[in-house]
Order: sequence, then structure tokens, then C-alpha cells
Amino acid sequence: TDEIAAAAEGGFHEARYVYDTRGNVVERRFLDVHCAAAVGPNGFSVETIARDALGRPERFSPQRPHGHGVGALSVAIRYDDRGNAVAVEYLDRADRLVDGAQGFARAEPAYDQFGDLVSVRYLTADGTPLQFEPGIDA
Repeated sequence: TDEIAAAAEGGFHEARYVYDTRGNVVERRFLDVHCAAAVGPNGFSVETIARDALGRPERFSPQRPHGHGVGALSVAIRYDDRGNAVAVEYLDRADRLVDGAQGFARAEPAYDQFGDLVSVRYLTADGTPLQFEPGIDA
């Protein structure tokens, strides 16, 4: 594990990282001065990161400290044969699509023949396409 001290405005005193044998981060923990779970910079106390055989992240599973908001969502990422992320999905504990904080449940990036991102389609949990960019006033 690796330990670093954090800035006070982050809401935590210490961050601890766990790495796999390839050196990829597979867990992040945020602790207060008493080594109890604390809210980290993304609002979570623990985040586990599942990786595929190539070491790419395929699922982020965060947990909030007790008494801080609703249950955790997972974020799943799927890749095409070229290694491009082709779907990013917010999932509930039962692996059902749910709308995340930005108002969408699924993002579908599209790429040109050179692998450059050309567009992203955003869908709500019921499959409705969004007509605006998330986080931008319509």
C-alpha cells in the first residue's frame, strides 16, 4: 500500500492505495485523523477498481462512509477490439442501469478510423437519449 497526506479541503486526512502485481491501483481508501472512513474528493471513502486482462479499468465500485448519502453505484466500462471505451454505464447494486449525478445512465463514445473521439451519445436509464451535453445548461 501507499500512503499520502491530503489537503484539508479534501475532507480526509490520508489516502491509501493498493496496487496489483502490475502496479495498477485496485483500491483507494480515504481516512480521517482517527483512521476511520472519511469522504474523499469524489464523495466516497473506498473505491475498488476491477481491471481486465490488459489492465484497463472495467469497473469502479465506490462506497460512502456510513451516514453520507445513498448507496454506492458502480461505473462499468466496456472496450472495443481497438481498446477504445465504447460504453460507460452507471449501475445499481443489482447491475441495473441508473441515472448518475450528471443525469445519464450510459455514455456511448464513438470514434473515427484513427481512434479519435468524434461524439458521445448520452442515454438515461430508460434509454431516452439526452438532447444536451451533461453538465451544460440546455
